[in-house]
Amino acid sequence: MSQERLSMRKLKEVLRLKWDSRLSNRSVARTCSISHSTVKL
Repeated sequence: MSQERLSMRKLKEVLRLKWDSRLSNRSVARTCSISHSTVKL
């Protein structure tokens, strides 16, 4: 089963939340409506 790719906008948002806001992977995933394992990568 193939997965959809993240848009560049969403990817930048994930990085911003993870590094600038220092949120956990699960918090970032919940905020961006994606899987926490995607954030982990």
